[in-house]
Amino acid sequence: QSTIRFAGLAAGTYSVWAVANTDGLWGNMRATLLSCTTSAQLQALCFTELTGTATPTISQDRMPLSATGTLTVNANKNGQVNLELLRCLSKVDFSFKNETSESLTLTSCSVTLQRMNPASAYLFAVNPDFTAAEGRDLTLSSASLSLASGATASLSPALVFPSLAPAQTLGNRYLCDVSFSIEETPYSFTDMPVHDYRSADILALERNQYLQITTRINNGNQVSFNFQVLDWEPKTEEVFFH
Repeated sequence: QSTIRFAGLAAGTYSVWAVANTDGLWGNMRATLLSCTTSAQLQALCFTELTGTATPTISQDRMPLSATGTLTVNANKNGQVNLELLRCLSKVDFSFKNETSESLTLTSCSVTLQRMNPASAYLFAVNPDFTAAEGRDLTLSSASLSLASGATASLSPALVFPSLAPAQTLGNRYLCDVSFSIEETPYSFTDMPVHDYRSADILALERNQYLQITTRINNGNQVSFNFQVLDWEPKTEEVFFH
């Protein structure tokens, strides 16, 4: 939580734009921001476009944050706006849960979320908050996972830019491919729709949200999947302008 004070502002209404922790994703941010003179220029700012299948990486574990707001200064030259800086990214977490009565070893684990890895994103939240950057596949994998009975093990979570579900034959939806082996018996699931517990398609993954996917393995090695989008808590920082 921080407080920033300005002196000598004339009475009126001001747009306030705040950013933090962006150096790891976009070089020379300060100079670029200072060169913007209009709200339209700030709204159009995007992170450097990623190449290949790369996902966003964080410099020294500092998550990029941004916020916008309106500051009204009265005739006495007083005013205040509270801005909550939120993450500019989304997160995807995939886990396996062993609901059998025996220990399990999973090998050759691979998960592909089709077109859930945009190449770029807006720095500030806009409406709609999704660029036209290429929506590439996101792949998570592990050579081996050991799960005691009742235990859960996760693949390394991934950061992604916010995205809209891509157009498919049956409408806009994300599709998911999952494969793994249990005691050399392969399991493969392709083109599974990513939908919530009501079987409604998840249509977007927004900034400061995370997609949690749980694969449950039951007795007889019966497999089921659960997808849900959650707010990524806790909210990280508040900035007060006086």
